[in-house]
Amino acid sequence: MMKRNQVKMTTTKVLQEVQRELGVRAGVYPKWIQQKKLAEITAAERYLAFLEVKEILELMQQKEISLDEIKALLDSIVLKPKPQQGRMQFGNSSPKNPI
Repeated sequence: MMKRNQVKMTTTKVLQEVQRELGVRAGVYPKWIQQKKLAEITAAERYLAFLEVKEILELMQQKEISLDEIKALLDSIVLKPKPQQGRMQFGNSSPKNPI
């Protein structure tokens, strides 16, 4: 098998492969569900995962964003650390009634 750096993948090529995979899954999953080889929810989740990827790739293609550009963009994002959650305290925290 060729090494990853020996193959140049464009957004269009990846989109075509994802569309092909969706077609295969659409043909295979109903049979597997009927044969009880795959749960319907699992099939739906797997199919929807590829559908999400397809939609992202279509947006990238419309905006003419390459795979390398999106990788560089994601790599450049610096996330702020999430604030630490305070500890929950149980019990009556209201002031004591002096009466």
